[in-house]
Amino acid sequence: MAEEVSNLFLTDIDIMNLEKTISEVKEIGNNVYGT
Repeated sequence: MAEEVSNLFLTDIDIMNLEKTISEVKEIGNNVYGT
């Protein structure tokens, strides 16, 4: 049970980090290409 909970928690963190990374990449792309 505890293992499943920690896996879900890690998955949530991964998703949050992925969304943050995507936002940063889009922001950099906008700055570089001026769109």
